[in-house]
Amino acid sequence: PLIENTFKHLLHQQGSEKWIRIVLSLDEKELIFQTCNPIAASRSTTGQYGGIGLSNVKKRLELCYPHRHELSIFEENNTFTATLTLNLV
Repeated sequence: PLIENTFKHLLHQQGSEKWIRIVLSLDEKELIFQTCNPIAASRSTTGQYGGIGLSNVKKRLELCYPHRHELSIFEENNTFTATLTLNLV
């Protein structure tokens, strides 16, 4: 759902500012997954994130990785970033 959201919101972009960034990092103790995309200029920023997709992601993480994950979602410099950290030990 995080990758799907990135592409979905990319379709709403006007002009040439169309890009995404997907990062995956893994070591023995931790997995870090991050998606970034520009924020559509027409979108109002309310500080509230997520529809059903992000809500479902949060529920699934709590079921599969209770107390072993962190999902941070924020906007900065006209960029939307979701970062998921999973503790593997």
